[in-house]
Amino acid sequence: MVKIETKLDNLDMKILIELDSNSKIPVTQLAKRVRVSREVAKYRLKKLVDSGIIKSFTTMINPARFGFTIYKIYLKIQNLSIEREKELLDYLKKNKKVFWLAKTDGVFDLIAGLYVKNTVEFDEFLSSFTGEFGRQISSRHISNTVYSTPFRKKYLFEKPRESEEILWGGISQKEEIDNMMINILKLIAENSRISIAEICETLNTTAKTVISKIRYMEKRKIILGYKTILNLEKINKENFKAIVYFQNITPEKEKKFKNFCKLNSNIIYFIKTIGEWDVELDIEIKDYKEFNKLLNDIKIQFGDIIKTIDTIYISEEPKGELNIVASL
Repeated sequence: MVKIETKLDNLDMKILIELDSNSKIPVTQLAKRVRVSREVAKYRLKKLVDSGIIKSFTTMINPARFGFTIYKIYLKIQNLSIEREKELLDYLKKNKKVFWLAKTDGVFDLIAGLYVKNTVEFDEFLSSFTGEFGRQISSRHISNTVYSTPFRKKYLFEKPRESEEILWGGISQKEEIDNMMINILKLIAENSRISIAEICETLNTTAKTVISKIRYMEKRKIILGYKTILNLEKINKENFKAIVYFQNITPEKEKKFKNFCKLNSNIIYFIKTIGEWDVELDIEIKDYKEFNKLLNDIKIQFGDIIKTIDTIYISEEPKGELNIVASL
């Protein structure tokens, strides 16, 4: 892959750090945090977006609060022409249950993440999909996500900082969510920086209503936070997954392993799963050499509980990122 690294100065990094914590931070507050004028902060933020370093500002919406469970399908593909690959990808991209889709290299060729209400709904999807593309599937593997914990992008920081503990997924506990909340979520899901005034104008409502609805959803953990999606190529990073198989595991040892991941600069998701493996780690790191070094460090430090680790390189993400609203 040809890297298109963009030079970031100290102010750019400070802005990205603040946005990593809260992508909807007002420009006035952002300016105070990074100690520049409002005009400079606004200009620099726009420049980061226009240059493509920032791809989007998203809202983390918890699928468990809608009664959804998270499944992933991991595929090895065979006999797939260019035309048939396009048909397969289009099939998955258009399906409302599929929230995330990745083309990969390594132990799998394709991964699809789904929101479903129950195992029957997942089985119906799987039967339909394999009925359509079964001849192109060499092997398939399925995992159920217990929860996913996102971590701060600590590689942006000069000094490591701890991440707040967030559980995306977890126990399915449907909340009372009215139509106004749904409409607000549809507006902020892929644009967390949309103004309250714009939301009010679009939904023909008042600022008081919008603010109270958002605060309610934050309090009830329907909204978990606000993220910034970066173009990794432009900041000299690549996207990997580590598929971890445990042995001799105990709750105490798993907690110690998770804390290691939480403190590591390049691990950005800890995903607890039920299936053939136990944990997935999403990793943003310089290159495969650094990725392999990290895995070796993990194996040395946690050799007593790690049976093996499979590796995946994510080459493309045709669909994402974690948007529950499209599934409703």
